[in-house]
Amino acid sequence: MRVESIALPNHNSARLARAALDVSARHVIEALELPAPRALLILNGATAKLDPKVSRHLDELFTALARLVIDERITVLTGATNAGIFALFGRALEKGGRLSAPCLGVTAGGCVGELAELEPHHSHFLLAETDEWSAATPIMYELAQALAVECQSLAVFAGGGLVTRTEMLKNVEQNREMILLAGSQGSTDAVVAARSGEPTTEADIQRISREGRLTIFALEDEPVSLANLIYSRLFSV
Repeated sequence: MRVESIALPNHNSARLARAALDVSARHVIEALELPAPRALLILNGATAKLDPKVSRHLDELFTALARLVIDERITVLTGATNAGIFALFGRALEKGGRLSAPCLGVTAGGCVGELAELEPHHSHFLLAETDEWSAATPIMYELAQALAVECQSLAVFAGGGLVTRTEMLKNVEQNREMILLAGSQGSTDAVVAARSGEPTTEADIQRISREGRLTIFALEDEPVSLANLIYSRLFSV
């Protein structure tokens, strides 16, 4: 594993590790010097260009989410790139102020051409040595499991494609609650529809909707309601 300190385009700095796919989560945590989390929030979903209406609603929700993350010192795990929902969340972090806990991005190093493609409000990155986006999902969720050993964890999904479905299945396997932002399109809405009873022939969507611990939150609902929901899940006794 190679670890370095990098300068990001917004003049922030971050700690970055490059590692093989079979690296242990504990090794990554130690190399990146990640502290034990107070709570863990995972954000997964769309990296493609977002519908303007969806983007507007997500911007409002993520502004409240970023404020909660900063105020409550919540460790965040994301898909790392400066695209889609991760770019929106990064802008929300900028509005919210200085990070109070790590924001760790995990992605396929071979799919990131330049460090400028990483979302610049993160404090830590892991670039897995692979040219396939989905191949980085197992180590992302090994990290999630290791970080959440002594704290509550929760995943939030918005939009997304096939990689997002793989991430959802990891949450099913790890018995982690997922909050699905209904109306955000893509795989998230496909699972929401299946959960509501709409028929689907896609086996992964069927399994997620049937076995997943799902909470549906409408994209148009009040941002403070999302923040309150997440707070209650992460800090309930």
